[in-house]
Amino acid sequence: MVENINNIKLELIGLFRSNYFNRFYIIEMAKLIGKSHVSLLPHLKSFEKNKILLSKNIGKSKVFSLNLENNQVREFLSLSEKKETLNLLNKEFLIKKLYDEVLKLDLNGCLIIFGSYASLTHNKESDIDLLYLGELKGGKKKEIKDFGKIYHKEIHLTSMNLNQFREQLFKQGILVKEIINNHIILYNHDIFINEVWRHYYGRKER
Repeated sequence: MVENINNIKLELIGLFRSNYFNRFYIIEMAKLIGKSHVSLLPHLKSFEKNKILLSKNIGKSKVFSLNLENNQVREFLSLSEKKETLNLLNKEFLIKKLYDEVLKLDLNGCLIIFGSYASLTHNKESDIDLLYLGELKGGKKKEIKDFGKIYHKEIHLTSMNLNQFREQLFKQGILVKEIINNHIILYNHDIFINEVWRHYYGRKER
């Protein structure tokens, strides 16, 4: 399976990043990633064969969804998230500098960017919105926020421990819903993915 991973497959999986319960017709997928639906067929067949995606016939068309019973799907989501991270770092010099500074802090938690920088709708006046998942000591929080001062950028940094994040996921808090719908993970991707996966898997069972 590993040798068959390619950009198109990661783009297909990426369609589910904002909602692990998403369901798509092939035509919808083709429009969203800018490919012909015919070109997607072999990749979707491969995903079906390997039980990465599930399909259901509705009328004459198939609808595809993530197979949350297959833990390999989590690895595909991780690769898809990392692809988005690399795309952002390649496009945005300022975020690349922030990323480099965060690496120096050797943090144990997960750092996520959301808002206009994640959706690539930012302008010169846009602030940088960040969520840190984990325990963040005051000194390191200050270092992250101080980075913005160097480049005359306001950094809005929200921090939550994992229990707080789980609670907000369960309650469908406004901020967490926004982040799930529009995010790019900068650091320690699997922390975020595992928590979101646990949330959706739990909802599936109810």
